[in-house]
Amino acid sequence: MDKNKAKDFAEKYSRLANILTKSKYVTRYDEAEDKEAWTLAHAFIDLDESFKEFSNNLLPKLLNEKLTSEEIHNILMDIGEEFCHILYHIRENKYYENYRERIEGGHSPNESK
Repeated sequence: MDKNKAKDFAEKYSRLANILTKSKYVTRYDEAEDKEAWTLAHAFIDLDESFKEFSNNLLPKLLNEKLTSEEIHNILMDIGEEFCHILYHIRENKYYENYRERIEGGHSPNESK
């Protein structure tokens, strides 16, 4: 990560975490050294990067009609890596635990149990 990108990440991370800390609905998940606002802030910034990578790079590559079978496979593998990263950030926080349980249990987030 270059210095400008690292500085931008640190500024966004700190700003977002400080905003999220204002919510009692977020801070109720705090435990000793693990502050939920900071976990969420990190997740949101990383998720933003993963979504951009998918939308701006991987999907446009996949839309090339001249791709070989091997190239398609490689792009799909890259998409899988981004999906793994996204799932990690969904699973690492406590705030969205209810959604995670509903999704993993086969229920839509908009569907009542």
